[in-house]
Parts: sequence; C-alpha cells; structure tokens
Amino acid sequence: MKEKEMHKSFGFHPQPEVWEPPTKEVKKVQGKLMRGLLDLIILQFLSSQPMHSYKIIMQIRKTFGVYLGPSIIYPLMNKMEKEGYVKSEWNLEGGRYRKVYKLTSEGRNFLTFTEDLVKHLCRKIGVSYP
Repeated sequence: MKEKEMHKSFGFHPQPEVWEPPTKEVKKVQGKLMRGLLDLIILQFLSSQPMHSYKIIMQIRKTFGVYLGPSIIYPLMNKMEKEGYVKSEWNLEGGRYRKVYKLTSEGRNFLTFTEDLVKHLCRKIGVSYP
C-alpha cells in the first residue's frame, strides 16, 4: 500500500508545509486587525488621494472584504478631523455635495509614525514586513 493510500485508509491527511486556515478564520482575523487599525488604513487611503466617506467605505470593502457602514466611518472621520489628521471640504460631485477628506501634514506624520510602529511590532513577533 502506498503511503498516500495508507494515510487515506486511516483517515489521516498529512498537513501541508504551510498551514492555511479556513477562509472563515482568515476573514475573522483580517476583520479584527482591520478594525483595530482602521484609522491607519483610512489615512493610508487618503495618502494617495482625497476621498469622501462613501468612497472610503467602498475601498475598505474592496480591499478587505468587510463592510463597515456610515455609523462606524462618519464618527471616525469626525474624530480624525478634530485631531487634525484630516481636513474636509464640501465638493459638488455628480450633482451632489460630498464632504471630501484630505490628509493633513499632521496626519501624514501620524501615518508614518504608526506605520513604523506596526513594522516594529511585526519584527518583534517574528513576522516579516515589506
């Protein structure tokens, strides 16, 4: 009996070299990390271009597969604006006024500091970070 057939006959399946958690677990962990670093993620999005809240919501959904509604994003954007990390202005877009957020220099400094801290934490726990 070949080794592969023997494993099947005993209900044993050898583990792959790299453990891959079930998709459900990946989404769960990814969601937790994403929510914990939500301000960093939003500042990172805004570092490439100004965005209105709905576009931020859709970018999070596209990037992470998680839907965070206005009840989460709007208060966070207001908080980050009060902290001076983002600045907003009303723009007419597609016949509608939208509050568009831009990253401030203080926000860029905070983003750089936070990214450096995350890299440091990843190195401390043995995770490589690009």
